[in-house]
Amino acid sequence: MKKHINKSLILTITIVLTSCASYYYPINPSRLPYTNNLSEKGIDFSYRYNVLHDRGNEKLSKKEQKRGIKIIAVKITNNTDSSITITQDVGFFVGNSQVYPEEPFLVRKLVNQTVASYLPYLLFTSFQLNLNGTVFPIGYALGPLLAAGNMLAANNANNLFYKELKDNDIINLTVKKGETIYGLVAFSGIGFDPLTMHSVSKK
Repeated sequence: MKKHINKSLILTITIVLTSCASYYYPINPSRLPYTNNLSEKGIDFSYRYNVLHDRGNEKLSKKEQKRGIKIIAVKITNNTDSSITITQDVGFFVGNSQVYPEEPFLVRKLVNQTVASYLPYLLFTSFQLNLNGTVFPIGYALGPLLAAGNMLAANNANNLFYKELKDNDIINLTVKKGETIYGLVAFSGIGFDPLTMHSVSKK
């Protein structure tokens, strides 16, 4: 009986530890080192891929890969003689093709921890421990607590992620002469292709 109980406890602990919701670790683009550094016509542009993975946000990083989204940290310095507006005066390019950042609300919708995925923890409600003939229905507390706790944690992580995306959104942001800005941009379907930034042709 004791061996059976130990196996049940080990199985329960293993499931909980390997499938629980993850905390969100901020990316903080202004504090990152950048290795891709480019300069063209007064615009210094640096960027970094894999920022979710590098900060330990594994669940979001896996969802990012699954959805074909690339979330990138960027650093932009305006050394021109006038202000520039991101995506209007200057844009992001892969090769000769301009690529457009996704809005933060769409990124949050596609890249998130699925809150409802933790509902199966309610199955632990039927879990019981039998100690020397005495049954302890610990599942009545364990199941709801695991489900609710993980759902709240996942929702909180999603909200923190979305807040950082919005706080670092540079779409249509105006960069003054001599100013350096940091941000987060997300693109669909670009893989790990090299990015450049230069003037946008206005029609």
